[in-house]
Amino acid sequence: MAGCPSDVHVQPSSYDGYDVHFDCPGGKYGGMPVVVLRGHGTKELPQFGGKGHPLGPELEKQFFSLAEEARRVADAPSIHHVAGVPPCRTTGWVIGLELSDYRDVDAAVRNLGTWLVREGLGGEVVLWLLPVGPERHL
Repeated sequence: MAGCPSDVHVQPSSYDGYDVHFDCPGGKYGGMPVVVLRGHGTKELPQFGGKGHPLGPELEKQFFSLAEEARRVADAPSIHHVAGVPPCRTTGWVIGLELSDYRDVDAAVRNLGTWLVREGLGGEVVLWLLPVGPERHL
């Protein structure tokens, strides 16, 4: 991991159109450091899965297209993985971005918060800080 927790200056709070939290209730993510952004918009993230769901593949494609857009918007060089992950404060799948540098968190939160508001999104983006490579423990 690069940087340290003290490199993160954003505060958990409610901002104009989104919230920022530094935890995930119920022990999700096994105590790993996370930053959760939850948009206040009305457009939910595309959901997929479930047996026999006729739009499953199309919705999955839409979800991961949006997740890749979130990666670009975050503009954090240390993002090394994009995934659909369990939510912290909503339901369904949410966007998960793994970062390996605490120094990228502030800009990522600022950029993603603006994006959530601009797009009117009501879902979550979970930033979790994990090293890249063999020292990674999930």
